[in-house]
Amino acid sequence: MPFQIERIELREVPLPLREPFRISSGVQTVRRIMLLQLFDASGADVWAECVAGVVAAAALITTVQQIVARRLNPADAGVLTVATVHAGVASNVIPEDARITGTIRAVRAETRALLRRELERITAGIAMAHDLAAAVEFGEGTPPLVNTDDATGFAREAVTSLLGADALSPLGILNLAGEDFAHYLEHVPGCFLRIGAREEGGEATPAHNPRFAAAEDSIFVGAAVLAATARVASAALGGERDRRGDG
Repeated sequence: MPFQIERIELREVPLPLREPFRISSGVQTVRRIMLLQLFDASGADVWAECVAGVVAAAALITTVQQIVARRLNPADAGVLTVATVHAGVASNVIPEDARITGTIRAVRAETRALLRRELERITAGIAMAHDLAAAVEFGEGTPPLVNTDDATGFAREAVTSLLGADALSPLGILNLAGEDFAHYLEHVPGCFLRIGAREEGGEATPAHNPRFAAAEDSIFVGAAVLAATARVASAALGGERDRRGDG
């Protein structure tokens, strides 16, 4: 017959940590486990743990979605993605911990810093609300990729003169994909180019796709565009030095 609950008792079991655990809100030396003891009219009882990292992880996943929607200027662009969740190994055992991974992307360094601060703040709050310890770790990641006006002009002139105006296709919108070339542009001015690589009449397939196959002729087109861009830039920068008398 079903278990009819007559009363509930809540018990706290403090478990000392082997090493102090430091988070943004302080140092924790004890993990508190809360246990529920449920009794029925006959005196029979059952136990249940009521502190679960999976529940806190689920709360965090849904709450951080509000960062872009509520904390970011609507005119600014940013992405906070939860990509993986790892917890436990059995369906009948409460996991000891839960690990979430994801990515933050933005077109401005200030926006990236804001997303990071908000993620840390919300994580600390969710952990405190669930009486758990939490830590946020950030890798270096990829900075925003920003083409400079001069370098973009050199590339535009090179493509137009070499392939014609119809071959030039500006992206037209902000793109929040990660690109390693952005690390170079943090130190030297430049312009990131994409070269169309679809076989004539073939399927339009994104680069990160198992069906992607680049047309070999695109290699020669890309090399010619880069060489033409270098010639345009060299002529423009050389003329500027001559006008300044730098020799």
